[in-house]
Amino acid sequence: MKFPAAVVLGLILLCLSSGVLAQTNTEKWQAYTKKIGTFCDAKRYDEALIAGKQALDIAEKMPSPDISLAASYSNLAMVYRAEGEFDMAESFYKRAVEAGEVAMGQNDAEIAHILANFGKFYLDNKRYAQAEPLIKRSAAIREKIAGQDDIELALCLDALATIHQVAGDKEQSIAFARRSLNIFEKMRGPDDLAVANSLNSLAILYFEQEQYAKAEPLFRRALAISEKKLGRNHRDLVQYIKNLAAMCRKIGKNGEAAALERRAANILPPSKKLQHVAPQVIDV
Repeated sequence: MKFPAAVVLGLILLCLSSGVLAQTNTEKWQAYTKKIGTFCDAKRYDEALIAGKQALDIAEKMPSPDISLAASYSNLAMVYRAEGEFDMAESFYKRAVEAGEVAMGQNDAEIAHILANFGKFYLDNKRYAQAEPLIKRSAAIREKIAGQDDIELALCLDALATIHQVAGDKEQSIAFARRSLNIFEKMRGPDDLAVANSLNSLAILYFEQEQYAKAEPLFRRALAISEKKLGRNHRDLVQYIKNLAAMCRKIGKNGEAAALERRAANILPPSKKLQHVAPQVIDV
């Protein structure tokens, strides 16, 4: 499951006070940090790395302790991660946590960001035992700061659902996924794409437990929301359509399944073959 960049992952762009830092250094640091985002969006990672190192050079010269140093480490970790240099990414995430705790303490919102980023890094690399404590800690900080109805908390719960799913703890995984869905519905409304993603994730958990009566309406609602938001022929609908098709085949609705598979195939380019597979998690 993917953590949306605007919410948890990606850059940590801070509005630093001139009462703490020299304004010229602050502005330079922010300018380089924004360049990282611009270059990463364009997949120009070499240039993003240069901008990240320039931002770090400025941060290291600022009065200590300061959150800009932790943010610079975290941003560089993000770039190294995007380039596939996982050892470097891990090293910079560790530095980011250490520097952030020195600057802001152990229960600050920015620490929660960094911990979530670091945990997602381990999650994406299937290092679940290392991901879980980081994401749990991030979730605890978010709940303490923002309460139980918080989008970033919901994203952490999504990640914890994945971790427990892999570990075979289906009941706990479903509990996390249901709680995450409830938060998204309350905070974003019932027709948001993040809600569709959560519905799909929860449906997959029920599907894997052979609770098809619970899974099917969730798959259908996820697709309906996505169609409403994206249109009927958007490429991002393909996995939702394939998921519902797999569901239909499992419960013997083969005619509907075949129609859904044809629809997905018509959206996909000719080079992409449609296979009958179990539902997969969709990143939104």
